Amino acid sequence: MPGSNNWSKLNVFRTKIKEMGRQVIVDVKQNPVDESGKDFYVDSLCIGSLPKGQFTIFNDIQIGDCFKAILTQNGKAVYLHTL
Repeated sequence: MPGSNNWSKLNVFRTKIKEMGRQVIVDVKQNPVDESGKDFYVDSLCIGSLPKGQFTIFNDIQIGDCFKAILTQNGKAVYLHTL
């Protein structure tokens, strides 16, 4: 992601999230570092990961799943509201 420092990288990420619109289709893919990890993608942009501490709570979310969601953001956090 372009940007010379963390602040500019965060601004680029925020802009990309805003450009997607509010309603998106989210794909669940395997985390490239942790084989049990699950990442959330919109098109080719990773918008976040399922925290390890929540694996058991959200064990019904599987790699390969796809769902509609509304995106909101607050600071560095991106929130998925499933439809």
